[in-house]
Amino acid sequence: MKKVNDADKNAMLGALLIEGQQYNATAFMNTIPTSIDFFSFFGAIGAVIGSFFPDDGFSRRHNGYVGVTNDSINFVILNNFDISKVANTVKINFSDITNIKVNDKKTYASINIWVGKKKYFVQLPKKILGAKFENQAECASAVAAALSRLTNSSAA
Repeated sequence: MKKVNDADKNAMLGALLIEGQQYNATAFMNTIPTSIDFFSFFGAIGAVIGSFFPDDGFSRRHNGYVGVTNDSINFVILNNFDISKVANTVKINFSDITNIKVNDKKTYASINIWVGKKKYFVQLPKKILGAKFENQAECASAVAAALSRLTNSSAA
């Protein structure tokens, strides 16, 4: 079974870059639903049924990658059944962010982003069993640091 890894992270996030852009920080992430997922009440069967309905990647729990550029945040949401496939991508420009909260803790970093009334919540674990990342802890902290500067700027 394939594991999440740096090569896939760099390739999938790299596909979202505009020519001349580069990432200041990238990391593995988990999307956390900000509202109750109806299908989660039905366990594994609900998860399978729920997978047939539209999902932007933030209404249910997913694995993915996040990359921060000088002016945006790019998210790659991985397919729940095959992590070598992209389920969705989301780009949020810093100018669209109405509020952001960043917490960099010992075991994970959490990021809450509001774009108008839409809330995005992601966690960046610092240790992932079985994953093939060289510096996930440092990468998670780098993403948190890159986004923390928005809390003190006029863009947030």
